[in-house]
Amino acid sequence: MEPLGYLLATPAIFLTALILGVLGLALSLFNPFSHGVELIRFTLYGKLDWVNLAVVVGCLVLFFGLALWGYQSRSGALKRKFR
Repeated sequence: MEPLGYLLATPAIFLTALILGVLGLALSLFNPFSHGVELIRFTLYGKLDWVNLAVVVGCLVLFFGLALWGYQSRSGALKRKFR
């Protein structure tokens, strides 16, 4: 590739990096582990962040419900096959 090609590709590479950065930021907003860490951090300072608490409790209910739905007590293993 010619040096001019590298120069012409630089804006595309820069824009792609920005898009990936925004995507990573958007995904981190829905990460329940980061909300759990923030909840612990805020409570250590004597404050309660209601948004983080709602996300943690909501994920707890969702994931526990999915675990109950998928567990078969007769065999002690997951039997449900997803198609």
